[in-house]
Amino acid sequence: MNTGDPLADALGVPFHHETYMKLGRYISSVRGEQAKLRNSAEDWKLAISAGMKSSADRLGAGIGGQTSYQAAAAGTLDSHLI
Repeated sequence: MNTGDPLADALGVPFHHETYMKLGRYISSVRGEQAKLRNSAEDWKLAISAGMKSSADRLGAGIGGQTSYQAAAAGTLDSHLI
């Protein structure tokens, strides 16, 4: 195979030209938006704060009760909930 990143090749992940092109455009777009935000220290600080809050909210949403590891060890794991 050997058409892309060595790790992807080692894992057998095939290279898809269309996905590669879309990712390139997306990354370029994100970099452009970040460059605009960096022009204003206040906008950049707000963007960082919003990103940190979003991450904390997502992390906090799933916390509570036993972990899957704990439930499996206790024999109470419901595989349909995973």
